[in-house]
Amino acid sequence: MELADYLSRYPTEVLAADDAGEVFDRYHTPDIVFTSDGVVMDRDRLIAPVRPARARVDGVSVTVEGVLAVDARVAARYLLTARMRRGPTIVTEVTMFGEFAPDGRLSRVDQVTRDISERAARPSHAADAAADGTGEGWGHAHLGSPGC
Repeated sequence: MELADYLSRYPTEVLAADDAGEVFDRYHTPDIVFTSDGVVMDRDRLIAPVRPARARVDGVSVTVEGVLAVDARVAARYLLTARMRRGPTIVTEVTMFGEFAPDGRLSRVDQVTRDISERAARPSHAADAAADGTGEGWGHAHLGSPGC
């Protein structure tokens, strides 16, 4: 599986599914080590917030800003946008590093996130991204390996 496909498909599919665990298992190995902002989560901890999120989130979209892959190791920078049923849209910038298992599912993810909702809502967001370096750099390099 290509990382950009995973990033684009998984959030939408898991929110829409009757069985979030089934979708999770399609994309991740059973023993995945998923660390987000220093918090290590297992399968159950990753699936638990899906049902409550369905009641609050109207839809999600992902803008992949860059993907880099070398063999089974991958890295990406992307924006996850959650359109809330009530309240403002939440935009999260994610920088992730991961590894695919031989069967094509993710077996490890280490990521850091930051809420950029306010910055994304400003008309000058594109200029801000270029000025602070988030619109440039390694994220736009693509290597023609299987994870890209």
